[in-house]
Amino acid sequence: MIFLRILFLSAVCILILAGSTALNGQLENLDEFVASEQEIENFPGVAACVVKKGQVVWSGAWGVQDFESNNLVTEETYFTIASLSKLVTATAVLQLVETGAIDLDAAMSDYLDFELINPHFPNNIITVRQVLQHRSSLRDSESLLFTFQAPGDSDYELSDYVFDYLSPDGEQYSSGMFNANAGPGESLWYSNFGFAALGLIVENVAERPFHEYEKTEILEPLCMEGSSYWIADIDSDSLVMPHAGPNNPLGYYGIPNYPSALLKSNIKELSNFLIAYTN
Repeated sequence: MIFLRILFLSAVCILILAGSTALNGQLENLDEFVASEQEIENFPGVAACVVKKGQVVWSGAWGVQDFESNNLVTEETYFTIASLSKLVTATAVLQLVETGAIDLDAAMSDYLDFELINPHFPNNIITVRQVLQHRSSLRDSESLLFTFQAPGDSDYELSDYVFDYLSPDGEQYSSGMFNANAGPGESLWYSNFGFAALGLIVENVAERPFHEYEKTEILEPLCMEGSSYWIADIDSDSLVMPHAGPNNPLGYYGIPNYPSALLKSNIKELSNFLIAYTN
């Protein structure tokens, strides 16, 4: 059994891929289990499903979208799926690899308008594959993901954001963004900024905004028409409110690095993505 659990500040969205026998006889216990976990962890709401042999065989929703309104979570409720967004971004990259438009072992710089290099290892190229594997030598901190966080959708263009931080000519550039002790391909570091850069190369190669490419090439073909990176596209009555704790709602906010963390989807639409991946 493969178990994918995605925990957010406010709520939980769970996808379970069941093997041929892994969950036989256990589905009837899942409702009780999820409700118990919700009480123990004290998160507002949860939606979950089980996929087996290309079909959803169990699903459910519990709790509320936020502690203030007490709107109930349903299977149509949209969650910000956090870093699971990276899998959708990687899918876009690999689609373009399949068409020959992107080479996994080419330099990222080949698809950007600036040279992306580790200044501590200037002769070592950073490849697309390395960025996908979090082995590019980018060493950005987790907190940096929330720089320029603002209410509503961010108006900081992805191209400007990536350039400002990763180009030597960028206003926010720092050599500290890169590993000084290990070059590209030599070590593992989970990089949110790497996926901002991957989103930008999709945008440059496809010659259209990243979110538009994903909408037409991934989300719509998978009947995920309601899923979006933007708060403005989703009715707030159907969108989970981020919380830092039971009495600390954070409001609906955006960040420039949307390819890493901002896709919003519900359990019904997200199950289509899992089914497609498992064929």
